[in-house]
Amino acid sequence: MRPAARPAVVSLNGSRGAADGPAVPMSPQELAESAVRAVAAGAGEVLVHPRTPCGRESLSPRVVGPVLEVLRGAGVGVPLSVPASIGAEPDPAERRARVGAWTVLPDRAVVHFAEPGRPHWLWRCWSGGSRWTRWCRSPARPVLSRWNGSVPG
Repeated sequence: MRPAARPAVVSLNGSRGAADGPAVPMSPQELAESAVRAVAAGAGEVLVHPRTPCGRESLSPRVVGPVLEVLRGAGVGVPLSVPASIGAEPDPAERRARVGAWTVLPDRAVVHFAEPGRPHWLWRCWSGGSRWTRWCRSPARPVLSRWNGSVPG
């Protein structure tokens, strides 16, 4: 018996930026348009790398929150993932501070096991008494990645 197929995950912009061409969605509105098309084509999850207006990948709550709100407002009805990665913030302490300040949460946060700061994510998810614990233990918990391959929670 074959295992059930997992839904396709689409990465809307990844490590690509505006210099890579006009087809790379950068603004929240462009990301939403791409996400709606991807879901219509069968994507079961959307991975988005939120960016500042100048195109830098960011984990700032002032960037992540509006992107997620625009995607949800556009009717993207599949899980939304944001990578909490070294690409957006190289310093583990600053990365923790930025993600800890999120008030609009993605459905999943992708954490790469090979990146510095990983033990903090495990502690945050399984320590008690916070909205993070409820989020991490919910069906929409973070995806912990190994060797750069996402493994659904």
